[in-house]
Amino acid sequence: MRLFGYARCGVQRAFFYAKGTRTMRSLKVLGVNDDTDTCEVCGKTGLKRVVWLERLDADGNGESGPFAAGVDCAGKLLAWSAMKVQRTAEAADRARTEAERCKIHEIGDVRSVRPFVVESVSSQGDPAFLAFANGRKSAVELWAQDRWPNACLNVRPAR
Repeated sequence: MRLFGYARCGVQRAFFYAKGTRTMRSLKVLGVNDDTDTCEVCGKTGLKRVVWLERLDADGNGESGPFAAGVDCAGKLLAWSAMKVQRTAEAADRARTEAERCKIHEIGDVRSVRPFVVESVSSQGDPAFLAFANGRKSAVELWAQDRWPNACLNVRPAR
């Protein structure tokens, strides 16, 4: 089996040649973690971390759920170096974390006109952003206390 490919916008389109047929399959790098220690491509166990990939159809939608691959196997599937796979996976993790931070959490059944900003206040009085939340202020304060029980919290309207 021969593998050729090119990358564009974080999605790798790989051309697989097998038995005289040419099929195109896209793979998307979702992230990297240590949730499992087994590569689903080659079956190797005891891995320190795995890269989560998802097969995409022609429309860019996931064909099936994500699968775990070792960094080397992911590099072979994507025709990338292991370092490029690692960096791309870490960038996907950072983007997902930032999207979660910027998400407006809906609290309760009453909506406010503007969302609230939940901040953690340090002992020096410096605020650190934690989340956006929308709902009644008292409900948002209770939600924040449950989510961050050991933090000194400030809930204020977003500007």
